[in-house]
Amino acid sequence: MGFPKERSMIMQVQKEFKNFNKNLMHNDLMLHTPHTDEINNCCSTRALKCFVKSLPQLPVPSSGAKVKATFIKNLQKKIIENSVRTCSAVDTQNAVCRKCESYPERSSKEFMDSLETLLQMTLERLS
Repeated sequence: MGFPKERSMIMQVQKEFKNFNKNLMHNDLMLHTPHTDEINNCCSTRALKCFVKSLPQLPVPSSGAKVKATFIKNLQKKIIENSVRTCSAVDTQNAVCRKCESYPERSSKEFMDSLETLLQMTLERLS
């Protein structure tokens, strides 16, 4: 239990994820999706950035716009980026990671499932 602030923030982001996902209007939009089994640990921060980059494309009704904006803003916080990172800053910087556009395109549902898995794996690691 050495990461109470990080755990708390990841748990908050997971709640926001659920609210955002509830509002999400899944359609035939295909997004470059880092899949958790394709993310080598030192590339998890880059994968998070890929998710954040694509999130604005996901459609929500106007009533869900604020939830979406808050979720994206919180995902970009340094504490989240640092929580997702599993390697040292130097190893992360030196890792050869895929570009966002090189990940396969998947449905918005698969995209959200992969993001949820990344958040869950992070929370488990911080426990």
